[in-house]
Amino acid sequence: QEQGVLTQLCQKVVKYFQDGKQIKAVLEQNPSQGKAILVANGLASNQQFAVREWIMPFMSCFADLLKVLWTLWTQLKRKKQSMAASRRGIEQLTRLVARCALDQQQQQQQ
Repeated sequence: QEQGVLTQLCQKVVKYFQDGKQIKAVLEQNPSQGKAILVANGLASNQQFAVREWIMPFMSCFADLLKVLWTLWTQLKRKKQSMAASRRGIEQLTRLVARCALDQQQQQQQ
């Protein structure tokens, strides 16, 4: 489930980066008419907000990606901590059982 969400978000971010490169190239090559060209090419719907129309959804998508990554990292961290605690508990039980077995063995020898 997480893999599908993560893949989808990564694909969106990649598309935003590709669009961003294209927008940057158009604006650099045509400083005075760049925004009008973006509107004409369908990369923006309004000259005044051409860059904002790209950056706002990109930031939202990137924030979602960070949230998913943070959630996955937190889950992994908790799982590792839980496994470590379980391992310590099992080691303590093993020592206790071994100590009891040695005590029993010593009592039988006496």
